[in-house]
Amino acid sequence: MAWWNEVLGLLHDEWRHLGESGRPTVDPAESLREAQKLLHRTTRELEEAQARAEAARRRLSRARQAIEELAGSPDGHPGYRDRLTDLARTLTRESELVATFDAHIEQLSKLRDRIGEQLRQLDRDLSMMDAASGAAATVAQVGDRPRAAVRKGKPGFRGKRPDALLQTLEQLPQEQKKTRRKRAKGAKDEG
Repeated sequence: MAWWNEVLGLLHDEWRHLGESGRPTVDPAESLREAQKLLHRTTRELEEAQARAEAARRRLSRARQAIEELAGSPDGHPGYRDRLTDLARTLTRESELVATFDAHIEQLSKLRDRIGEQLRQLDRDLSMMDAASGAAATVAQVGDRPRAAVRKGKPGFRGKRPDALLQTLEQLPQEQKKTRRKRAKGAKDEG
């Protein structure tokens, strides 16, 4: 098929681009986009071929019905009947052709389904590649900027550095013990 020759051509072009170094000189996204376009076009051509095969099968079926109707009519000339007999023989051959069209349509359906699956996988891979390249561009744009200084203001967890936060958390149980002692001592004094 012509589309397979194009796939082989793309593979040969890719191989030539790799050259002796073995490293790609063409952006992989570009070759993936070309493959995506090729898969879309192949899918479209397969759908068109399937539609043509279906139309041919319907035409043959209608012709067979018309010949059967003519052959079944009691009116007619003897030479006409001979001609109908020849047409019936031709119809038999064409019926075999209809069977081959049906088999061909089935093969085209399977091929279109497989190409559709490959296209979905390629679309998924391209979207993942786009997301990864977007993330890489974002990281490259941010670069190694220095961290912002901690804002001065009310002490609390929000602006503290991790080591200061951990030190504050370690001091909390000691402060709670002191508070409990003061409360207990105050309750004894009142009592």
